[in-house]
Amino acid sequence: MLSFLLDNGKRYTQYHIQLLLSFIGVKHSHIQHVIDALTNTMDPDTSMTLTSLFTTVQHYLVEQHYSTSLTDLSVAWSMTQRQECVCILLGGTSGCGKSTLASLLAHRMGITTVLSTDHVRSLLRSFDPNKSQPILWASSYQATTTTDANDPVDTLTGSIPPSPTPEDQQQQQSSSTSSSSFSTPSSSSSTNNVIQGYETQNQLLLSTLDKMIHGFYQRKESLVIEGVALSIDTMRTLIQKHQHCIPLLIYISNEQKHMERFAIRAKYMTVAPKANKYIHYFDNIRLIQRHLCKAADLWMIPKINNTNVDRSLAIVHTTVINVLSRMKQTGQTSLLDPSSPDLLHQEFTKVYNATWSSKQMLRRIRENVSDVCMCVCQQYI
Repeated sequence: MLSFLLDNGKRYTQYHIQLLLSFIGVKHSHIQHVIDALTNTMDPDTSMTLTSLFTTVQHYLVEQHYSTSLTDLSVAWSMTQRQECVCILLGGTSGCGKSTLASLLAHRMGITTVLSTDHVRSLLRSFDPNKSQPILWASSYQATTTTDANDPVDTLTGSIPPSPTPEDQQQQQSSSTSSSSFSTPSSSSSTNNVIQGYETQNQLLLSTLDKMIHGFYQRKESLVIEGVALSIDTMRTLIQKHQHCIPLLIYISNEQKHMERFAIRAKYMTVAPKANKYIHYFDNIRLIQRHLCKAADLWMIPKINNTNVDRSLAIVHTTVINVLSRMKQTGQTSLLDPSSPDLLHQEFTKVYNATWSSKQMLRRIRENVSDVCMCVCQQYI
């Protein structure tokens, strides 16, 4: 079993090497190869510096065709040894796959905590049994506000609106293909109400999220946060308050694919609006997504079209590692540093542009797929 001594007097084992290499995305079989090589070459009783360890590990990674830099290894060591920590924010609307992506990313990087903003909202609801804040009890796509005093329905309660008239149904059918049900002048107030209600609910959760992140940072624990409540404004606020906070927006560009993802959430596996509340409010969900994408473009926050979870995972993972390494090289602790405000966008663009052409990215995608899935895929290649 691998055991080595560093010049700080502490002894480490192969477990620490596994954490180090998993954080940067090395395949499990290649991790074992590196551990075996280190076991055969390292003297367990002779101390060594971290730089020497990283150089040796890098040498064996090159043999496995990895282009890992010493900075990547240094960042990974700091994170896995709880000398520093990172908070990865995955925002997006309902049904875009951010929860699955967050779990896979945390597992791959060895991060033990995945926090959902839905759970935070449920926590706050427990302190409001009398429902004094109705907007807190509504779903994000139902939390609409209204300024019309003559409106008999209090939309803050998130109640289902009345059944549409035949004229409304005909109008909805004519506009469903272009997703423009909120683009007409007569419905501009509805658009504003949906967005305003969504942002208002997010503000109720912001303070609690801020305190939770602060607690994790005090313990030097990394975490992944995902949820609809992570709007662009919310993520920018968290970036300003906490170091090494990396925001990403997950979305689904294809409306039909987005709609089909909600079928599995219905009791009878259907996309009928009457039996599936997500389809009933699908226009609101798409409206919120357009709002998030527009704000992300404005503030240069990366957007990931999650049509393939393995590809998305590879992009997110590589982007996070590259951003952390770049921040370490430049001495930045915040992505809003005036010296390089577009650092995140630059690194994401490099990774995204290399997605389809780079053999290294193809390797990273394959590493994210289990051996069983790979065998199935090879049958169709």
